[in-house]
Parts: sequence; C-alpha cells; structure tokens
Amino acid sequence: MLSGWYGEHRDRLLSIIEHTSNTTCTTFSPDDALMAPASTGGDIRLWEIATGRQFDHVIRHGDAVKMRGLASSPDSTKLASSSPPHQGQVNGLAFAKDGSWLASSGERSDTRFWRTGDLATPFTTVPNTSKLVAFDRGGQRWAVRVGSGHGKGVRVLSTVPAATEIANIETVERVDDMAFSYDGQLLATSSTSGIVRVWDTETGAEYGGALTHGEAQLGVAFSVGVTFSPDGRLATAGADGTLKIWDVETSQLTLPRCARPAR
Repeated sequence: MLSGWYGEHRDRLLSIIEHTSNTTCTTFSPDDALMAPASTGGDIRLWEIATGRQFDHVIRHGDAVKMRGLASSPDSTKLASSSPPHQGQVNGLAFAKDGSWLASSGERSDTRFWRTGDLATPFTTVPNTSKLVAFDRGGQRWAVRVGSGHGKGVRVLSTVPAATEIANIETVERVDDMAFSYDGQLLATSSTSGIVRVWDTETGAEYGGALTHGEAQLGVAFSVGVTFSPDGRLATAGADGTLKIWDVETSQLTLPRCARPAR
C-alpha cells in the first residue's frame, strides 16, 4: 500500500494506493500527476495521484525481479526501470533534460550512459563513480560524482565527438548536489557542510569564491540544493528552509535571504 500526502499540508492524506505486492521503488511524472510504483512481482502500474485511479495497462519488467530504479523522462513519454545485472544491482536512474540520454549507476561504483533510442549497449561506462549525475540542458555534457556515497570530486564529460573527459574537478568537501549553468560552462556543487562552489567545466578550476549558505551544527549535515537561472544567477536552497540567490561573478547575494513561511 502507498499513501500520498499534500506537500504543504502533511496532515492531509491525498490518496491511498493498493498495490498487488511489495513495492521496491517508485517515481513520479514531472508534472506530479502520475505515480509509478514497482513491485517485487516484476510489474509496474500507473496511478493517477489525485484520484487514486489505476490505469489498465501494466508494464512487465520481468518475473519476480527486484527492481531498484525507476525514472520518468521529462516529457513523461518514457519510463526506465532497472534490475540486476549492472555490475551488481542498479541503485539509480536519471534522464537528461531533453530525454535523449539515460544514466544508470550500479552498486559497484560505475555509471553507464545510454542513448534512449538504443538501450541494447551502453554508450559509455564511467568507473569509480556514484549515483549523483547532472546533465547540461542539451545533454552534451555530463557531470558524475567520483567514488562512493562520500566521494570527493567530479568528472565532467562531453558526448561530442565521443564520451571524452574534459575536466576532473577536485572538490574539498563531499559533493551532495550539483547543477550546470544554462550554457554548460559552469558547474555548481554543494556539500553537507553548507558550502557551495562554482567550477569552470573546461578547466576544472574553481570559479570565484566559496558561497556559504549555512553551517552544519553539532555534526548534523546541512544539505543544500543548487540550480542556475537562465540569466546565470545561482539559487541555493538550504535544509533550514531558506533560499538564497547569488551573483556568481561577484560571489555576492543578489536578493535578501528568503525564509520558508511559518505553518
């Protein structure tokens, strides 16, 4: 059974979805209208979240397989599912923003990139990487976190003319989130210490100074999400519910800090 809740009102139950067997993973469509849970029986069912209605079509991944990854393409026309083998089980899946590429990460620290039009053979495999992946908007540059879940460092690759490494970024902190600028020339990385850094994707050099969104308290991680705006500014969202907008040229705030409204 799966329960859906309103994000802004966690005390309000949205719908209850009855699944035929145990659920191993689930994903939402980009517009949050549909949910696709996967079961230990090897099937994926589509549900309308607002009503709890199940669609008649059932997607069969395989018989009695334990799916570990699900991802919906940005246009909601494709659904990717994964199960062993992938140098061990698959722990994560992610589509490029234009839907042309799919990344899959395995438990043995490798990341594979696939053309969504040809999933028979991976386009390339990047060893010693974990399941944190970022794509630029055109799908021509990828960033992959180095090492395991506590990896420090990012590899930046280009798909043109082939999977070629163009920068190896050596970060000081563990990378917790990352995002490309709209033109793909910059990459922002955040850490659980509340520090955000911006990097030149051509050279791997740090661009400007460190941006401090917040500070970890008493050993408790302070996670920060990052994203770029079309005009090149950087937005950071902290675990304390605050949002900050930065000018990456000056490493200065461009807007006052915005706090999450009290409930």
